[in-house]
Amino acid sequence: MFAGARRAGKVAPSAQVNDAVRAEFEHRRRQRLLVELLDQLDAEHGPVDESLVEKYIGLLVRLAPRPPHPFSLPTGPKPSTAS
Repeated sequence: MFAGARRAGKVAPSAQVNDAVRAEFEHRRRQRLLVELLDQLDAEHGPVDESLVEKYIGLLVRLAPRPPHPFSLPTGPKPSTAS
């Protein structure tokens, strides 16, 4: 990664390392804040009712659009081969 960046002369390796470390710290900070929020909600409202979680996940799954299968063939008009 660093050799390619040096050859291209675009970004110093230290900048790439700084960006990666910064992103990791941000990820960890968000995870910590999420755990704190969930702990606070548990303390205020009690534990989660897992049956409700399953119910609403089921509803969301049925409402979510399904992405096309990655190996499906295109269904549009065939390209013209006339030259």
